[in-house]
Amino acid sequence: MTQTAEKSKVKQYSIQAIINKMDGYGFRFDNATQRESGQWSPKIKSNLISDILQGNPVPNLTFAEQVMNGIVITWNLDGKQRCTTVYEYVNNKFRISRAVRRWEIEYQTFAKRENGELLLSADGFPQVEVKTCDIRGKRFKDLPVELQERILEYTFDCTLYLNCTDEDIEYHICRYNDGKPMTAAQRGMGALGTKYSALVKRISDMPFFKDCGDYRMSEYRNGTIDKTVIEGIMASYYRDNWNRNEAMCEFLKEHASEQTFEDFADIIDRLEEIITENLSDLFNSKDSFIWFALFATFDKYGLEDERFADFLTAFKDSLHEQVVDGKTYDEVNENRATKDKRTMVEKLNILERLMADYLEVSNTEKCA
Repeated sequence: MTQTAEKSKVKQYSIQAIINKMDGYGFRFDNATQRESGQWSPKIKSNLISDILQGNPVPNLTFAEQVMNGIVITWNLDGKQRCTTVYEYVNNKFRISRAVRRWEIEYQTFAKRENGELLLSADGFPQVEVKTCDIRGKRFKDLPVELQERILEYTFDCTLYLNCTDEDIEYHICRYNDGKPMTAAQRGMGALGTKYSALVKRISDMPFFKDCGDYRMSEYRNGTIDKTVIEGIMASYYRDNWNRNEAMCEFLKEHASEQTFEDFADIIDRLEEIITENLSDLFNSKDSFIWFALFATFDKYGLEDERFADFLTAFKDSLHEQVVDGKTYDEVNENRATKDKRTMVEKLNILERLMADYLEVSNTEKCA
């Protein structure tokens, strides 16, 4: 591919062109370090559509071109919510919120006679009349044709970075989100890097998290499920190096391997087979990493996976109140710093003792 010394350039894309690019996979919005779409409330999305209909300027979009295997990939760096919002609206995926800031939109149309013919002036020119449209509650298909065309013809200014590497894209995504309310989980994915972030997202998309746990839908959008996966990997394989948020991601980027993520995906896959509805409340964004790490310990005993489910059932029934070294699990769990390293290690030590006693095994019986 031809390379140039030019680092960036400015282009313009109409909303129709952006939609065509999205439909044809010409624009990619799924870079592993980019935060998920769906971050905007209905009111914010509606205000964007209102601004477009008024012809108000909207912040630039930013993309990066990357050559991969001889193919030019155009990644979105900034403006994902704007692009996905207009795409969804044109495809009639949502109505304009009643809380939209400005809802009366003026537009011009040609005056017509009752029979549909254009009303002409004495000089033979079409007569124009001004109308208003209350856009509240309306989908794209409900708008007058004139306003539909106004949306499709609206043009975004776009900055396009050229000849980008994975590191360039990670850098620009973090840079463009510095002044925005990214969650700690979303910042962590940027620190993890493209390759490992993609592996984390592949795990967080596994059916277990939707079918077997007690996770909220918002946690898929704000990166919490990705963070849960990262915490699970750290607690399972790097307990001594446990840290918080971005520090964990930086550690994994330097010390983990693809096999680490594959092994953890196997844990999730096996748990999906044994976690029943009565156990699903244990697996939430607060505590999941504890149970993932405990299963990694259980795996070393070489027992049938169903025995782990048996232990969890016994734990919920009574073992959570059993004293180990002068404390119960419940007493340690009352500590508000549930993800503090000291608390995490203490909880796992108690659980591992309880599990070994329940299964009638000892550390010497662990498989090599």
